[in-house]
Amino acid sequence: MPDAEERLALASCAFVAGCLLLAPREWISAGLAFALAAALFGWHLRLRAGAPKGGPSALAQGARGAQGPPGEEPRAPA
Repeated sequence: MPDAEERLALASCAFVAGCLLLAPREWISAGLAFALAAALFGWHLRLRAGAPKGGPSALAQGARGAQGPPGEEPRAPA
């Protein structure tokens, strides 16, 4: 599954393709490209709304739990 940055880049590329297709008056193809861009952007927004706050680093911190950063020696209990 592409991450947020990749999804947004994909939607942006579809939008640019639609803009480029307007130049030679390819109305149907441009309309399809804009519809694809809108669908991809909607998909991006829906997945971003359901993602945890803080992005992937928040998931890594949650999985790490009480441990320190990698390479740090474990401390003896006080």
